[in-house]
Amino acid sequence: MSLLQMLATSITLASVLLASHLVDVHSSTNCPSSQSIAEHLYPLLPDGPGHAAEADTATVEVVATRAADTVLRIYLMRANGAEVGDRRVIVQDDCGEAATAVAAVIAAWEIEPLPPPQAVVSTPVPTTTSAALATTSTWQVLLGASGGVGLVGGVAALGRIETLVGKSDSRVRGRIGFGGETTRTRSLASGSVDWRHSNFELGVLLRTLHPVWSVSLDTALVLGWATLAGSGFAPNRQQRSFEYGGSAAVRMGRSLGRWSLWAEARTRAWAWGQKASVTGDETSSANLPRVDVTTSLGISRTLFW
Repeated sequence: MSLLQMLATSITLASVLLASHLVDVHSSTNCPSSQSIAEHLYPLLPDGPGHAAEADTATVEVVATRAADTVLRIYLMRANGAEVGDRRVIVQDDCGEAATAVAAVIAAWEIEPLPPPQAVVSTPVPTTTSAALATTSTWQVLLGASGGVGLVGGVAALGRIETLVGKSDSRVRGRIGFGGETTRTRSLASGSVDWRHSNFELGVLLRTLHPVWSVSLDTALVLGWATLAGSGFAPNRQQRSFEYGGSAAVRMGRSLGRWSLWAEARTRAWAWGQKASVTGDETSSANLPRVDVTTSLGISRTLFW
């Protein structure tokens, strides 16, 4: 780089730093972050303080999160306390694009001349924004599938499909799930018993509202069938029994627009235990576990009503 190029770069950098004194950006979210908004904002501002020597303050807050976008509130205050603008915007999940959109709004307010104080006070911003906020909540349906392993009484492969229903801005969702597993084996006398559970779950899920990462807890009523089959006996018999119980789980997920990936740990307990025994030999029996612990990975797709 030549001396002239270095000098030009220094002058440009100094201009940006001078402009940065115009606005202090404070964002309550990392998508977009305060730094990212400022980096997009500074090149849009004048090269010097056009209306005051002190810095104005721009604040960005998350109003609501949805599957594919986020509602942000942006408001700008002059250094003397006068309100310049208050607006809600809908931005996509792409953090860079969101920062660009927010920076454009702030820059437009900075370039416009300061309105008279009485005009700022009389602007009915809260009424307008409240009406806009009322329309941001939508019903959502999420369809998901997962696979994992059961870890009690042997290792079994698990599969499940599920549906989640709730409002986009609500921490509470309903959940319906159907699941099955491969067999586990327990030794019994001269043979063994193969056993597995098939289940239906109806539950409630409580979640965080972070636009990218989420943590949720849920509890559910479980209905199902226990299938037990003997092996190595003469004759071998198979039995199916209705059963019920409850489950609880913790889940962590990552949003990718309308898709989300998640990992889950779940505990499932049955109201009574299953028992396998050898006909004619009361001393040969095996009690199957009433509690199971599972881990799984899943993917979900968001739909809208």
